[in-house]
Amino acid sequence: MVALEENGGDETRAIEDLTGYEYLQRIRKKICDRVKEEPGKPASPKHRRLHCNGKASRKASPKPVPQRPCPDLPPLNAVDTTGWSSERLSAYEKVHQAPNVYLYSYPAPGQTQRHGAWSPQEHERFMMEVEASGGWEKLNSPQTQWGLFALGVESRVGYQCSNYYIHLNKRKKREEKPQQT
Repeated sequence: MVALEENGGDETRAIEDLTGYEYLQRIRKKICDRVKEEPGKPASPKHRRLHCNGKASRKASPKPVPQRPCPDLPPLNAVDTTGWSSERLSAYEKVHQAPNVYLYSYPAPGQTQRHGAWSPQEHERFMMEVEASGGWEKLNSPQTQWGLFALGVESRVGYQCSNYYIHLNKRKKREEKPQQT
């Protein structure tokens, strides 16, 4: 919401901002300051731990995350844009400068985006892409370009891969917890 407000409602620019680590840190600080300003409503311990300590939930990796190279996408005038929103058109106009911004939300031209539960084949392609990207822990970085990552999964876009990674990461942590007797 804050990103949209700061960019005058322009979704594409808001998405570009939200992919930047420094921008996310600034937003966390703004949220924390807003909560502090509300009299009579103390910040919860969870809120303070997540937002007010000045630390990110994911630490920036000193090494860049290996990414798949962006394929040569056709120019806008060579693509059938029937039914595309103005936001999608705007993002595709900039695809050669910032391919991750487009591919985070939209499939490459000619590909279809699946929704719903992930199939075993999609899971297998996802896990192969995880290995090609340097392993599970390498992806836990604000520098991960999920749009480019999604090219290896084909029927999913960047935000779906990011959400699936978070889902698998939570499930993995639950499975690793020792059984209490």
